Amino acid sequence: MPNYSLKDRSQYQRGVMGQNGFKYLTSGGTSSTPNNDDAYLAIQTLEEATITTTNVETGEGDALSGVTIPAGAIIVGYFSSVSVSSGRILAYRA
Repeated sequence: MPNYSLKDRSQYQRGVMGQNGFKYLTSGGTSSTPNNDDAYLAIQTLEEATITTTNVETGEGDALSGVTIPAGAIIVGYFSSVSVSSGRILAYRA
């Protein structure tokens, strides 16, 4: 989980505007968040990408498995792990 509360309006706005940074992932790249120390609020595809995501906190809801997303799409959710089978993405930190 991020080290701040998403219920705080200013912190939430920073997260949704990408001001907490991002992780660039390509084919074969995985960004796991052991102990849920970090998470991602959005995933943007730079080219068509096949991704798998999980949410350790709930174990359901914001999870995809081997889903192909078209180039330029943005998926919003709360992701604790993101992996890329093909393509390139930006995973925005919560």
